[in-house]
Amino acid sequence: MKSYPYVTGTFLQPGAFVKYDEAKWTEHFGYLKEVGIDTVIIQWTSETPYGEFISAYYPEEFKLGQKSEKCHYFPDFTEALLNAAQKCNVKVFVGLNLSDEWWKGAQSDRSWRENQSSLGEESAKRLYSLYKEKYPDAFYGWYFGWECYNGMPESFETADFLNSYLDPLTKLDPTMPLLLSPFVRRVTTPEETEKEWAGIFKNTRFRKGDIFCCQDAVGAGHIDIEMMDSYFNALKNACDVNENIIFWANNENFNLEENNGHYKIYAGEVSRFVRQMNIASKYVKGYVTFAYSHYYSPDKGNSEYHEAYKKYYLTGAIS
Repeated sequence: MKSYPYVTGTFLQPGAFVKYDEAKWTEHFGYLKEVGIDTVIIQWTSETPYGEFISAYYPEEFKLGQKSEKCHYFPDFTEALLNAAQKCNVKVFVGLNLSDEWWKGAQSDRSWRENQSSLGEESAKRLYSLYKEKYPDAFYGWYFGWECYNGMPESFETADFLNSYLDPLTKLDPTMPLLLSPFVRRVTTPEETEKEWAGIFKNTRFRKGDIFCCQDAVGAGHIDIEMMDSYFNALKNACDVNENIIFWANNENFNLEENNGHYKIYAGEVSRFVRQMNIASKYVKGYVTFAYSHYYSPDKGNSEYHEAYKKYYLTGAIS
Protein backbone atom coordinates (compact mmCIF):
# COMPACT_ATOMS: atom_id res chain seq x y z
CA MET A 1 0.00 0.00 0.00
CA LYS A 2 1.20 3.48 -0.85
CA SER A 3 0.57 6.64 1.14
CA TYR A 4 -0.42 8.57 -1.97
CA PRO A 5 -3.16 7.96 -4.55
CA TYR A 6 -2.61 6.20 -7.87
CA VAL A 7 -4.88 4.81 -10.53
CA THR A 8 -5.50 1.08 -10.80
CA GLY A 9 -7.67 1.18 -13.93
CA THR A 10 -7.90 2.77 -17.35
CA PHE A 11 -10.59 3.16 -19.97
CA LEU A 12 -9.98 2.26 -23.58
CA GLN A 13 -12.01 2.84 -26.70
CA PRO A 14 -12.03 -0.19 -29.01
CA GLY A 15 -11.45 1.69 -32.26
CA ALA A 16 -7.90 2.55 -31.21
CA PHE A 17 -7.00 -1.08 -30.50
CA VAL A 18 -8.72 -3.15 -33.21
CA LYS A 19 -5.40 -4.28 -34.70
CA TYR A 20 -3.99 -5.55 -31.40
CA ASP A 21 -3.19 -9.26 -31.28
CA GLU A 22 -2.16 -11.26 -28.21
CA ALA A 23 1.42 -10.01 -28.40
CA LYS A 24 0.38 -6.35 -28.59
CA TRP A 25 -2.13 -6.74 -25.77
CA THR A 26 0.51 -8.44 -23.62
CA GLU A 27 2.89 -5.55 -24.32
CA HIS A 28 0.19 -3.01 -23.47
CA PHE A 29 -0.77 -4.75 -20.24
CA GLY A 30 2.90 -4.88 -19.32
CA TYR A 31 3.15 -1.10 -19.50
CA LEU A 32 -0.02 -0.71 -17.44
CA LYS A 33 1.15 -3.07 -14.73
CA GLU A 34 4.46 -1.17 -14.43
CA VAL A 35 2.39 1.64 -12.90
CA GLY A 36 -0.05 -0.41 -10.84
CA ILE A 37 -2.91 -0.64 -13.34
CA ASP A 38 -4.54 -4.06 -13.31
CA THR A 39 -8.01 -3.15 -14.60
CA VAL A 40 -9.22 -2.00 -18.03
CA ILE A 41 -12.68 -0.76 -18.97
CA ILE A 42 -13.84 -1.27 -22.56
CA GLN A 43 -16.02 1.77 -23.15
CA TRP A 44 -18.35 -0.06 -25.57
CA THR A 45 -18.51 -3.25 -27.62
CA SER A 46 -21.23 -2.13 -30.05
CA GLU A 47 -22.77 1.06 -31.39
CA THR A 48 -26.52 0.93 -31.91
CA PRO A 49 -28.01 4.26 -33.06
CA TYR A 50 -31.79 3.92 -33.22
CA GLY A 51 -31.51 0.15 -32.93
CA GLU A 52 -29.15 -0.38 -35.87
CA PHE A 53 -25.72 -1.91 -35.33
CA ILE A 54 -23.07 0.26 -36.99
CA SER A 55 -20.16 -1.40 -35.17
CA ALA A 56 -19.63 -4.60 -33.23
CA TYR A 57 -16.50 -5.87 -31.52
CA TYR A 58 -17.52 -9.48 -30.85
CA PRO A 59 -19.38 -12.16 -32.86
CA GLU A 60 -22.83 -10.59 -32.56
CA GLU A 61 -25.85 -12.47 -33.90
CA PHE A 62 -27.91 -9.29 -34.43
CA LYS A 63 -31.13 -10.81 -33.11
CA LEU A 64 -32.98 -7.66 -32.05
CA GLY A 65 -31.15 -4.91 -33.87
CA GLN A 66 -30.58 -4.69 -37.58
CA LYS A 67 -27.02 -4.83 -38.90
CA SER A 68 -26.20 -1.77 -41.00
CA GLU A 69 -24.88 -2.45 -44.48
CA LYS A 70 -21.88 -0.34 -43.48
CA CYS A 71 -21.36 -1.99 -40.09
CA HIS A 72 -17.76 -2.00 -38.91
CA TYR A 73 -17.40 -5.53 -37.62
CA PHE A 74 -14.46 -6.71 -35.51
CA PRO A 75 -15.50 -10.11 -34.14
CA ASP A 76 -12.08 -10.99 -32.67
CA PHE A 77 -11.46 -7.81 -30.65
CA THR A 78 -13.06 -8.69 -27.31
CA GLU A 79 -11.74 -12.24 -27.24
CA ALA A 80 -8.19 -11.16 -28.06
CA LEU A 81 -8.30 -8.67 -25.19
CA LEU A 82 -9.82 -11.12 -22.69
CA ASN A 83 -7.43 -13.90 -23.69
CA ALA A 84 -4.39 -11.73 -22.99
CA ALA A 85 -5.98 -10.27 -19.85
CA GLN A 86 -6.58 -13.76 -18.44
CA LYS A 87 -2.90 -14.61 -18.94
CA CYS A 88 -1.67 -11.27 -17.58
CA ASN A 89 -3.96 -11.23 -14.50
CA VAL A 90 -5.84 -8.14 -15.68
CA LYS A 91 -9.52 -7.54 -14.83
CA VAL A 92 -11.85 -6.27 -17.54
CA PHE A 93 -15.12 -4.35 -17.29
CA VAL A 94 -16.92 -4.90 -20.60
CA GLY A 95 -19.04 -2.06 -21.97
CA LEU A 96 -22.21 -2.87 -23.86
CA ASN A 97 -23.97 -0.72 -26.46
CA LEU A 98 -23.69 3.00 -27.08
CA SER A 99 -24.84 5.57 -29.66
CA ASP A 100 -24.24 9.23 -30.39
CA GLU A 101 -27.88 10.29 -30.44
CA TRP A 102 -27.66 10.13 -26.65
CA TRP A 103 -26.18 13.63 -26.91
CA LYS A 104 -29.01 14.86 -29.14
CA GLY A 105 -31.87 14.41 -26.68
CA ALA A 106 -32.90 10.86 -27.54
CA GLN A 107 -32.58 9.83 -23.89
CA SER A 108 -35.82 11.68 -23.08
CA ASP A 109 -37.76 9.20 -25.26
CA ARG A 110 -38.92 6.20 -23.21
CA SER A 111 -39.30 3.95 -26.26
CA TRP A 112 -35.74 4.76 -27.31
CA ARG A 113 -34.45 3.87 -23.83
CA GLU A 114 -36.39 0.61 -23.80
CA ASN A 115 -35.04 -0.32 -27.22
CA GLN A 116 -31.44 0.42 -26.23
CA SER A 117 -31.66 -1.46 -22.93
CA SER A 118 -33.12 -4.47 -24.77
CA LEU A 119 -30.14 -4.42 -27.12
CA GLY A 120 -27.85 -4.10 -24.11
CA GLU A 121 -29.44 -7.11 -22.46
CA GLU A 122 -29.07 -9.23 -25.60
CA SER A 123 -25.45 -8.11 -25.97
CA ALA A 124 -24.70 -9.01 -22.35
CA LYS A 125 -26.17 -12.48 -22.76
CA ARG A 126 -24.15 -13.04 -25.91
CA LEU A 127 -20.89 -11.80 -24.40
CA TYR A 128 -21.44 -13.79 -21.22
CA SER A 129 -22.14 -17.02 -23.13
CA LEU A 130 -19.06 -16.54 -25.29
CA TYR A 131 -16.50 -15.51 -22.72
CA LYS A 132 -17.35 -15.84 -19.03
CA GLU A 133 -16.61 -19.55 -18.68
CA LYS A 134 -13.60 -19.29 -20.98
CA TYR A 135 -12.03 -16.26 -19.23
CA PRO A 136 -13.55 -16.31 -15.73
CA ASP A 137 -10.95 -14.14 -14.02
CA ALA A 138 -10.48 -11.57 -16.78
CA PHE A 139 -14.18 -11.06 -17.52
CA TYR A 140 -14.79 -9.31 -14.24
CA GLY A 141 -17.67 -6.84 -14.65
CA TRP A 142 -19.82 -4.63 -16.86
CA TYR A 143 -19.60 -1.00 -17.88
CA PHE A 144 -22.71 1.19 -18.33
CA GLY A 145 -21.58 3.27 -21.27
CA TRP A 146 -24.27 5.97 -21.27
CA GLU A 147 -22.60 9.01 -19.69
CA CYS A 148 -25.09 10.68 -17.38
CA TYR A 149 -24.46 14.11 -15.90
CA ASN A 150 -25.90 16.48 -13.35
CA GLY A 151 -28.68 18.70 -14.63
CA MET A 152 -30.00 16.22 -17.18
CA PRO A 153 -33.44 16.86 -18.74
CA GLU A 154 -36.26 16.31 -16.25
CA SER A 155 -38.03 13.88 -18.58
CA PHE A 156 -35.04 11.54 -18.50
CA GLU A 157 -35.64 8.91 -15.83
CA THR A 158 -32.08 8.04 -14.92
CA ALA A 159 -32.85 5.44 -12.26
CA ASP A 160 -35.28 3.59 -14.53
CA PHE A 161 -32.72 3.48 -17.34
CA LEU A 162 -30.04 2.16 -14.98
CA ASN A 163 -32.44 -0.46 -13.62
CA SER A 164 -33.28 -1.60 -17.16
CA TYR A 165 -29.65 -2.66 -17.45
CA LEU A 166 -29.05 -3.71 -13.85
CA ASP A 167 -32.00 -6.09 -13.50
CA PRO A 168 -31.06 -8.34 -16.46
CA LEU A 169 -27.40 -8.26 -15.44
CA THR A 170 -28.33 -9.33 -11.91
CA LYS A 171 -30.37 -12.20 -13.32
CA LEU A 172 -27.50 -13.20 -15.60
CA ASP A 173 -24.79 -13.16 -12.91
CA PRO A 174 -25.18 -11.20 -9.66
CA THR A 175 -21.46 -11.55 -8.85
CA MET A 176 -20.31 -9.27 -11.68
CA PRO A 177 -20.24 -5.59 -10.64
CA LEU A 178 -21.48 -2.75 -12.80
CA LEU A 179 -19.35 0.37 -13.16
CA LEU A 180 -20.81 3.67 -14.38
CA SER A 181 -18.89 6.87 -15.01
CA PRO A 182 -21.04 10.01 -15.23
CA PHE A 183 -19.44 13.42 -15.40
CA VAL A 184 -19.93 16.51 -13.31
CA ARG A 185 -20.48 20.01 -14.70
CA ARG A 186 -20.95 23.48 -13.32
CA VAL A 187 -24.56 23.93 -14.51
CA THR A 188 -25.85 22.96 -11.06
CA THR A 189 -24.34 23.83 -7.69
CA PRO A 190 -22.69 21.13 -5.58
CA GLU A 191 -25.76 21.16 -3.31
CA GLU A 192 -28.12 20.71 -6.26
CA THR A 193 -25.87 18.00 -7.67
CA GLU A 194 -25.94 16.11 -4.37
CA LYS A 195 -29.72 16.26 -4.20
CA GLU A 196 -30.12 15.09 -7.80
CA TRP A 197 -27.79 12.09 -7.47
CA ALA A 198 -29.11 11.13 -4.04
CA GLY A 199 -32.57 10.88 -5.56
CA ILE A 200 -31.26 8.68 -8.35
CA PHE A 201 -29.36 6.42 -5.96
CA LYS A 202 -32.40 5.92 -3.74
CA ASN A 203 -34.33 4.51 -6.70
CA THR A 204 -31.63 2.47 -8.42
CA ARG A 205 -31.29 -1.24 -7.66
CA PHE A 206 -27.54 -1.32 -7.24
CA ARG A 207 -26.00 -4.56 -5.97
CA LYS A 208 -23.32 -4.75 -3.31
CA GLY A 209 -20.06 -3.70 -4.96
CA ASP A 210 -21.41 -1.69 -7.89
CA ILE A 211 -19.20 1.30 -8.62
CA PHE A 212 -20.10 4.95 -9.15
CA CYS A 213 -16.93 6.24 -10.81
CA CYS A 214 -17.44 9.91 -11.52
CA GLN A 215 -15.38 11.75 -14.12
CA ASP A 216 -13.75 14.73 -12.47
CA ALA A 217 -14.37 16.64 -15.75
CA VAL A 218 -11.22 18.72 -15.36
CA GLY A 219 -9.61 17.51 -18.58
CA ALA A 220 -12.80 18.11 -20.54
CA GLY A 221 -13.24 21.53 -18.94
CA HIS A 222 -16.73 21.02 -17.53
CA ILE A 223 -15.42 22.26 -14.19
CA ASP A 224 -12.20 23.91 -13.05
CA ILE A 225 -9.86 21.98 -10.80
CA GLU A 226 -10.61 24.43 -7.97
CA MET A 227 -14.24 23.23 -8.04
CA MET A 228 -13.40 19.57 -7.66
CA ASP A 229 -13.38 19.41 -3.87
CA SER A 230 -16.87 20.82 -3.40
CA TYR A 231 -18.40 18.63 -6.12
CA PHE A 232 -16.73 15.42 -4.94
CA ASN A 233 -17.78 16.17 -1.38
CA ALA A 234 -21.37 16.49 -2.62
CA LEU A 235 -21.13 13.28 -4.65
CA LYS A 236 -19.76 11.39 -1.66
CA ASN A 237 -22.76 12.54 0.39
CA ALA A 238 -25.09 11.37 -2.38
CA CYS A 239 -23.41 7.96 -2.55
CA ASP A 240 -23.91 7.53 1.19
CA VAL A 241 -27.69 7.13 0.69
CA ASN A 242 -27.13 3.74 -0.97
CA GLU A 243 -25.01 1.32 1.05
CA ASN A 244 -24.31 -0.84 -2.00
CA ILE A 245 -22.38 1.81 -3.95
CA ILE A 246 -18.60 2.13 -3.95
CA PHE A 247 -17.44 5.66 -4.87
CA TRP A 248 -14.43 5.90 -7.19
CA ALA A 249 -12.91 8.77 -9.15
CA ASN A 250 -12.31 8.82 -12.88
CA ASN A 251 -9.48 11.34 -13.01
CA GLU A 252 -8.95 12.68 -16.51
CA ASN A 253 -5.35 12.67 -17.77
CA PHE A 254 -6.03 14.64 -20.97
CA ASN A 255 -6.62 18.18 -22.18
CA LEU A 256 -9.45 19.14 -24.50
CA GLU A 257 -9.30 22.22 -26.71
CA GLU A 258 -12.14 23.51 -28.89
CA ASN A 259 -11.65 25.81 -31.87
CA ASN A 260 -14.63 26.69 -34.08
CA GLY A 261 -16.32 23.36 -33.42
CA HIS A 262 -13.14 21.31 -33.87
CA TYR A 263 -11.76 19.46 -30.87
CA LYS A 264 -8.18 18.57 -30.06
CA ILE A 265 -7.46 16.03 -27.32
CA TYR A 266 -3.97 15.41 -26.02
CA ALA A 267 -2.13 14.22 -22.91
CA GLY A 268 -2.49 16.30 -19.77
CA GLU A 269 0.31 17.26 -17.45
CA VAL A 270 1.24 14.58 -14.91
CA SER A 271 1.44 17.21 -12.15
CA ARG A 272 -2.16 18.27 -12.73
CA PHE A 273 -3.29 14.65 -12.98
CA VAL A 274 -1.72 13.89 -9.61
CA ARG A 275 -3.35 16.97 -8.11
CA GLN A 276 -6.74 15.71 -9.31
CA MET A 277 -6.21 12.36 -7.58
CA ASN A 278 -5.15 14.08 -4.37
CA ILE A 279 -8.29 16.22 -4.31
CA ALA A 280 -10.48 13.16 -4.86
CA SER A 281 -8.61 11.11 -2.26
CA LYS A 282 -10.62 12.57 0.64
CA TYR A 283 -13.82 11.10 -0.76
CA VAL A 284 -13.19 8.01 -2.91
CA LYS A 285 -12.01 4.44 -2.44
CA GLY A 286 -10.45 3.92 -5.86
CA TYR A 287 -9.10 5.67 -8.93
CA VAL A 288 -9.24 4.99 -12.65
CA THR A 289 -8.49 7.31 -15.53
CA PHE A 290 -9.65 8.22 -18.95
CA ALA A 291 -7.34 7.25 -20.25
CA TYR A 292 -3.87 5.88 -19.56
CA SER A 293 -4.21 3.50 -22.49
CA HIS A 294 -4.66 6.40 -24.91
CA TYR A 295 -2.57 9.26 -23.54
CA TYR A 296 0.22 7.88 -21.34
CA SER A 297 1.01 4.39 -22.70
CA PRO A 298 4.30 3.98 -24.62
CA ASP A 299 2.76 1.80 -27.32
CA LYS A 300 0.65 4.81 -28.25
CA GLY A 301 3.72 7.03 -28.51
CA ASN A 302 3.58 8.46 -24.99
CA SER A 303 6.83 7.19 -23.42
CA GLU A 304 7.67 10.57 -21.86
CA TYR A 305 4.39 10.71 -19.96
CA HIS A 306 4.65 7.05 -18.97
CA GLU A 307 8.12 7.54 -17.50
CA ALA A 308 7.07 10.68 -15.63
CA TYR A 309 4.01 8.99 -14.17
CA LYS A 310 5.98 5.83 -13.37
CA LYS A 311 8.39 7.92 -11.31
CA TYR A 312 5.43 9.28 -9.36
CA TYR A 313 3.93 5.79 -8.94
CA LEU A 314 7.20 4.37 -7.61
CA THR A 315 8.31 7.28 -5.42
CA GLY A 316 5.46 9.74 -4.94
CA ALA A 317 7.64 12.44 -6.51
CA ILE A 318 6.74 14.48 -9.58
CA SER A 319 9.44 15.48 -12.08
